Amino acid sequence: MAGIPFLKLSGLLVKTLAKPVAKSVKELSVEHPLLRRLCVGIGQTTNYVVSRMTHLTTEPQSWHKFRYVEMKTAEALKSGAEILSESIILGVAVSVAVFEFERSARSKAASDERARQKQVRTFVSNLTCGPQEEIDAKLKNAEEKLIEVEALLQAHQQTLHDLTYRRPRRYWFF
Repeated sequence: MAGIPFLKLSGLLVKTLAKPVAKSVKELSVEHPLLRRLCVGIGQTTNYVVSRMTHLTTEPQSWHKFRYVEMKTAEALKSGAEILSESIILGVAVSVAVFEFERSARSKAASDERARQKQVRTFVSNLTCGPQEEIDAKLKNAEEKLIEVEALLQAHQQTLHDLTYRRPRRYWFF
């Protein structure tokens, strides 16, 4: 059981370390050209989606046509960097949660398998098997009783058939 707190603590450590990494990605987005374009694109796309949803939910479409006004590059960069950094933190948190869920599911499956194997061992140990001659004698006795039961069943079937068979009824006009 000592491994379980260690795994939970390491998951919390990874989550905690994700925040400074996200902050450094946010700061790097200002300097790095590829990351800058990515963050500006994310910011502009988010702005478009929010504007479109606001237009669709607040104004009937017949009144005004949708007009989209792009954000300034600095605002889009700031918004995109914020979304990217929060996405990193969320991704790490989800990954740690999925890992912990999978680990607990594997642990539960292993304990269920151990319990099933214990039941099988208990069942097998409770079976009492005598010497082979004793088993053969019991089997021969069971076969003899089965033959007797089959003979009785055939006799009862014949009796039942004789009782249920009727002669055809004779009508007055025959």
